[in-house]
Amino acid sequence: MFILGFRYNRKEKSNESVQLPFKTTPHLSGDVRVEWTDHHYNKVHVYQNGSDRPEEQDQVYRDRTEMKEDPLRTGDLSLNLKHLTITDTGEYTCSVYKDGHLLRGTAVSLKVKGQCCLFVSGCLYVSSCLSLVLFVSGCLSLVVCLCLFVSGCLSLVVCL
Repeated sequence: MFILGFRYNRKEKSNESVQLPFKTTPHLSGDVRVEWTDHHYNKVHVYQNGSDRPEEQDQVYRDRTEMKEDPLRTGDLSLNLKHLTITDTGEYTCSVYKDGHLLRGTAVSLKVKGQCCLFVSGCLYVSSCLSLVLFVSGCLSLVVCLCLFVSGCLSLVVCL
């Protein structure tokens, strides 16, 4: 299995999207099945027999995903995930099957940041910070972030 690390760090906005990348060998045979799944093994997107299979997709992802046209010919199996929410944070896997056997795949890590939420990620040092940040972009908003980094691969970020 090919592993690709990808991190997407943005504030949540209902109209934003992200591309989960996966480029592989072009000219895959037409009888392969492409499945994107999340860390709960829910089907995010399924492509088979030259078309998307929305009836196999988990309801949470309905009308929120799309692949490029003719992905098997181009080898670009990247997935666009639209209308991001905080709950989209997590690991996504793309698997390519032929006759039920795994041919290739990738794993992509997605982190969507927003206000009033809790995030956990990797870290190897001890530190703490309290920051008060004032963002000005058309309008004023006040964001207070408390960061606590714990030794041994855990960091906790709480934004209020």
